[in-house]
Formats: sequence, C-alpha cells, structure tokens
Amino acid sequence: MRASVSSYLGFLEQDLREIGRSYPKRAQKAVNASAQVGNRIARRYAEKSAGAHGVHYPRAFASRALPAVRLSVANRFAAEYGPLAAAKQGDMSFEEGSRNQPPHRDLARSSGFAADVLLDRTRAVVDELFADWGV
Repeated sequence: MRASVSSYLGFLEQDLREIGRSYPKRAQKAVNASAQVGNRIARRYAEKSAGAHGVHYPRAFASRALPAVRLSVANRFAAEYGPLAAAKQGDMSFEEGSRNQPPHRDLARSSGFAADVLLDRTRAVVDELFADWGV
C-alpha cells in the first residue's frame, strides 16, 4: 500500500506572485484618488476662506501623482495636492497666514478626509487582489 500526498502550495505561490505584479498599479490609483478627494475638499474650504482678496486662489489647487523615481522603496506610491505656485495667487500665504491675514489651514483641514479615503481604498485594493486570485 502507498500513501500519496499532494498540495496546492504551488498554486498559492503563483497567486501571490500575480498579486505582487498587480498591486503597484492599483496602489497608485488608490493614492491618486485620495489626493484628488483631498484637493477637492481643500478647494472648497479655500473658496470660503479666501474671500474677496483671494478670488483666484481656489482655482490654483491641483493634485498629481509623484513619479516613482523620486521616491524611496518604502514610499513608492505618492501624490500631492494643493495650490500650484505658478498659478494665479497660488503662491500667496493663505495656508500659513502672514502679518496681513490669519492662517486659513485649508490643506490641513482636508488632510483627514484624504487619509480616510486612502485607508478605505487601500483596504479595497487588498481585498480585491486576494478575492481576484482566490487566496
């Protein structure tokens, strides 16, 4: 009599490799989405806080993914949002304030929302990857 033992560990290994290949693109999308949400919220705050002296300031807000070549391995996925200095009124001191105006903190107030979106999207990415590959 003989006993035969087999396993599906080879399939698990293949699935985990495929997850590793799929993860970067999905992770960057999650990071980009959180920056876009943070930017929209910060822009809304800026529309209220900038007042008559900063009518162009809210339109200076934008978000963008940061190129991976500028990042460390630990921070491989990154995006940023906020006023573009090159845009009209984008380089004014609204966020931190000045002797002429108090700090507006539009970016700081929006960051919690962006963090919540990032957490939700990251969880969804991980759940989808494992569900897609049957792990």
